[in-house]
Amino acid sequence: REIKRERKYDGLIFDPPAFGRADKGKIWKIDRDFPILIDKISLLLSENPCFVLLTCHDEKFTENDLILLLRKSLTNIKTKGKFECGQLILKSKNYKYSNPL
Repeated sequence: REIKRERKYDGLIFDPPAFGRADKGKIWKIDRDFPILIDKISLLLSENPCFVLLTCHDEKFTENDLILLLRKSLTNIKTKGKFECGQLILKSKNYKYSNPL
């Protein structure tokens, strides 16, 4: 929708579900639809983007898979940036326990 409106953003945050249903019953499957979503990221970025934050809640996509998909999508972006990846961790107040998100 935002691509059709020709909107551009300096930063993007994507946190797609592993599975979901749209209003009209269309099914979202991360293994099928996530690469398509990533391919469109460059169409939403301004000329001088600041960041893209991308999460994935599926074991089928490793950190390296995400970086490769994102780099491929952003090859036409002239701004040079860096790619970082890692696991999101929720720490408890006493820091004895932590849980991956």
